[in-house]
Parts: sequence; C-alpha cells; structure tokens
Amino acid sequence: MNLSVLTPPAVEPVGLDAARDFLRIDYTGEDDLVSALIAGARARLEAETGLALITRKVRLCLDDWPSPSLESLVHTLPVGPVSGLDRLAVWTADAGFTDQTVDVRLEPGRPARLVLEGAHWPWPERGVGGIEIDLTIGFGGVGDVPADLILALKSLIAHGYEHRTGEDWRAHRALPDLVEEMISPWRRVRL
Repeated sequence: MNLSVLTPPAVEPVGLDAARDFLRIDYTGEDDLVSALIAGARARLEAETGLALITRKVRLCLDDWPSPSLESLVHTLPVGPVSGLDRLAVWTADAGFTDQTVDVRLEPGRPARLVLEGAHWPWPERGVGGIEIDLTIGFGGVGDVPADLILALKSLIAHGYEHRTGEDWRAHRALPDLVEEMISPWRRVRL
C-alpha cells in the first residue's frame, strides 16, 4: 500500500497568528520556525491518528485486494475522514488503468469503506501498483477541524517550540501525555 498526496491542503489548520498567540510570541522574528512547527505538528498528528485535518486529494495504490476485502466485498480505507471517492482504477494489460468507480460505493464513517456492488473485485493484471483509489479526505476547512484536535495541535506546536534547541531531542520524541490523551479518541483501534 502506498499513499500519495495529489492535492495538498490549501491551508494549515492553525494559522501563524493563532500559533503565535498560543505561544505568547508578540514579534515576527520566529515566524519561519513557528510555520515549520505548525506543518510538522500537523503531519505528526495526522500520522498518529490516520486522519487528514484539512481537505486534500490523495491516491491510495494497492498491489492487490487484501484477503478480508475479497471475502467480505468491503474494503476498509486506511485514512479518513473520507468525503469522496473520485476514482477507482485497475490495471488491465490491454487498456492500462480502467475506471471501475461505478462498481463500488463509498460508505462514510470511522473508518470509511468501499463496498463492492458487483460479484467480485476487479483484479489487476500487473503485480505492483495495479489498483489506484483516488479519494477526497479531510474534515474540511479550518473551521471544520474538531476543537480537541486543534488544541492537541497547538499543544504539540508548543512542545516543539519549548524543545527546539535539539540539546536532548531523543528524550522528546514521544508525544506529550496531554497530546496523547487528546487524540486517543481519534485513534483507530485495531484488533
């Protein structure tokens, strides 16, 4: 499985002014640092939760359909929240990538799923990257991101700012306990 961003988020969920206010910085001399901390904290929270905070387009590439999907005719998506299935294409030797979007429907939720409308998943005729699923993911714009995730993001930005010197960065690689607590309801439970 490979996930690539087709269209990046248009904005960060926390703006530079809001981050400066949270950090109690009243000058612009560290704007580059704070902007980098915002982007880094967002990426870390998204990686920890499997969520996209701001809407973007992504492509999920699969080599083949996982066994549970073959048996249940339902494919669970590894990212979310998913607001749209833009394209599902499968590689065929004679036509290249062939659109199969009409054969599936998106079932939103946590996690979102693709539900097959036919009898079996279309099988790719090449071994690597033969399935492409283009999705629209994310909560929406800045005002649509849940408040607890915004607070977790600001707290992670503050943690990065406090430990920016890198003197003992290994001791600060783990998420702060407060951030862990705030994002725990958003983590996907795997059995």
